[in-house]
Amino acid sequence: MSTQKIRFGIVGTGTIAHRFAEAIKNVSNAELVAVMDANMEAAERVKEKYGAKYAFNDMNEVLAIDEIDVVYIASPVFCHKEQVAAACKAGKHIFLEKPVGLDIAEGEEIVKMC
Repeated sequence: MSTQKIRFGIVGTGTIAHRFAEAIKNVSNAELVAVMDANMEAAERVKEKYGAKYAFNDMNEVLAIDEIDVVYIASPVFCHKEQVAAACKAGKHIFLEKPVGLDIAEGEEIVKMC
């Protein structure tokens, strides 16, 4: 079995992101590398609480980090389509919080992007 860590970036710092960050902290082959939120103070708090290396208020900064393998998008649903498109373009694996999109059509469009 490989000992390589799966390195995560989290987008959004709401309640569900805290649960995900706690899970990462408790998994030996996972590492939280970066946290992003539109509110920089919120991103800094989550960074400190869960031991991430970086905090940002711009998703493009998260996507620019080569050491991030997976982006967990836990932002409000109205942001999902744009953020998934950016993560796809950056070649990142994506975990996307539900609901996927604002409606079925947007959800299907997001799935096709991936």
